[in-house]
Amino acid sequence: MCFVMILLALAAGGCSRYSPRDGDIVFQAPRSNQNEVVQLATHAVYSRMGMLYVQEGKPFVFEVAGTVTLTPLKRWIRKGKDEQYVVKRLKESDRLLTTNGLEKIKGTARQHLGKPYDAF
Repeated sequence: MCFVMILLALAAGGCSRYSPRDGDIVFQAPRSNQNEVVQLATHAVYSRMGMLYVQEGKPFVFEVAGTVTLTPLKRWIRKGKDEQYVVKRLKESDRLLTTNGLEKIKGTARQHLGKPYDAF
């Protein structure tokens, strides 16, 4: 069974190979009662999301789970219901997400590490 669905704007390929890239956005439905409440209230399939960050060849997810954290992708996947998740990639990401731009995004995200979730 394939646990990863890659939804790329320009390609409709199978889900057997996924190569994480900086800036990819990941979505999942976590295993929790709170998730079910959020899904009922919002009619959303997914209630948790994060942004991928590749560090020394290893993928991590910037996410808010009580506090802003940098979670290894494999651990993040295990938090999801049936370990399923969806990845979205910006159209023309190679052109739009420059090295400079990605470093700014990562820098901003790192500034928030450890900060508590803001419900407002």
